[in-house]
Amino acid sequence: MSTIWERPICVHTRVILAVVNHATFEYVVLTPDKDIYVEVLDASNEDLVLFFPSGPQGGIPRGVSAPNVYSFAPMSPAELAVHMQTGRSVAEEELRSRGGGGDPGAGAGPLCGDEVWVLHDFIKGHKMGEAVAAPMVR
Repeated sequence: MSTIWERPICVHTRVILAVVNHATFEYVVLTPDKDIYVEVLDASNEDLVLFFPSGPQGGIPRGVSAPNVYSFAPMSPAELAVHMQTGRSVAEEELRSRGGGGDPGAGAGPLCGDEVWVLHDFIKGHKMGEAVAAPMVR
């Protein structure tokens, strides 16, 4: 049995919006086409061949050629906040559809409040890992 590789190799980017179940590697993801769905981000997912964690400050990973990356167009923080809220809603609905199964409490958290948000990606003027105020989305 041989492995069939996509030619040219194309690295499809994803933004993880919410956790459905850490134990089974299920996450709500956003694609560059603005699709939002639950995906298993693990080698057990036969649709995925390799994983490349992002480079410093969210850049292209070492060893990946920029022309081979199917990436996101620039996105404002407000647009990302809307996608994050949608992702949390998708995760909550997925957990509800399972009858409360999955990873209890790992669905959507509060939109704002006493929670601390930490930057996962680079935003100009901020550092990855920096604590930030949660945006208000109504």
